[in-house]
Amino acid sequence: MEQPFHENKKLVADTLMMKHPKNLKQFLDSLDKAIRRNVELVRVLPLYGRYYEHQTIDDAISFIREYVEDSTSCHVIRYEVDVRYNNGDSVHGQFNGKENAIQFLNKYRALSFRHDDVEKVM
Repeated sequence: MEQPFHENKKLVADTLMMKHPKNLKQFLDSLDKAIRRNVELVRVLPLYGRYYEHQTIDDAISFIREYVEDSTSCHVIRYEVDVRYNNGDSVHGQFNGKENAIQFLNKYRALSFRHDDVEKVM
């Protein structure tokens, strides 16, 4: 005679806990961390202008000291994007165009959800 579905689930859960308690705890901790992970900050840095190459550290330092920062409009070279989470994780991306940066952020939008949203479903 076949056992009801809920009894089979309990048997599987009990077996996992008895045979692999350490792995199960790691899995549950990772799951909890992922569910509770919230975006804390998204930093977008458009890099523009021309680049300057130097042969030595001293030359680079001299260049930075003497470089005149002005507001002239230059071509954007790339976008750097940092997504930081409340659990200390971060993701960094560099993109040559707006569309790729937006696609990157859209992927993380799809993966981001608030813990409150999960509790509403449960």
